[in-house]
Amino acid sequence: MNLYKRNDSSVSETEEFIKLVATLNDGMTSSRHILANGDVSHYFIDFDLITSKPSNCKKVGNAFVAHIESIKKYSINPPTLLGFIEKDGIGTIGAIRFASDLSNQTDIPNITIRQWKDVPCEIIKAHPDILENSEGENGRLSGENILLVSDVSTSSTELWKAINSVRDVGGNVHDIVLYYSRLSKEAIEKFRANNIAIYPLILPSHARYIAYQQSLNGVDIQSIEGVETSRMKYIFLKADQGLMARGLLIGDSPIVSRMITTELSY
Repeated sequence: MNLYKRNDSSVSETEEFIKLVATLNDGMTSSRHILANGDVSHYFIDFDLITSKPSNCKKVGNAFVAHIESIKKYSINPPTLLGFIEKDGIGTIGAIRFASDLSNQTDIPNITIRQWKDVPCEIIKAHPDILENSEGENGRLSGENILLVSDVSTSSTELWKAINSVRDVGGNVHDIVLYYSRLSKEAIEKFRANNIAIYPLILPSHARYIAYQQSLNGVDIQSIEGVETSRMKYIFLKADQGLMARGLLIGDSPIVSRMITTELSY
């Protein structure tokens, strides 16, 4: 769905989208670090900080529910379970906080995929009615379509670990909903080659546009109550100045570039 070609978009929908993207402002930090795939990142998104605010939980939760309901309605492989990733050695963080609420609102049971467990039968945590074979053999999730729900993905390593864990016990993954996707074109193509669709709530291009521009679809971004983008703008500006210096960001300035202003799409 293209952000600039929606004939049915209304001011309220635009405002809701701006408010969703602006939740990033509460969890972005300027931090240069090496990603799992070897790439260098110039900023970090802490989803725990973002979801520590009740108002952000409501905005993000509503967006997750809308995407899940759409997948339920239109997918040829509708989800029978929601899968939440519990990351290596860190506990229940990120999108897993929404497990009970999203299950309640979408009426889809949920499972936890625990990436820090070494014993195969303990990787997938679910109600006994779902896991019929307590020994953890192949087939425990046979016939189940798991829709993965996660927070931020850049290298896709954690997503593939979760997908493989589900497949190891007979389940299928056809769809993934992310709060924020930094996935490369190559990473997305790999998912497509495996018949897996990625649905990000927010893309970097969306975030940059909201941070840098004054209006969207005729709505004054800064006039919306509760919307703050100053931290986002500062962090993106620092990151994009570095990209510009290396010739990787095309445009007349770090703030207005072709990468930011053309074809922002879901």
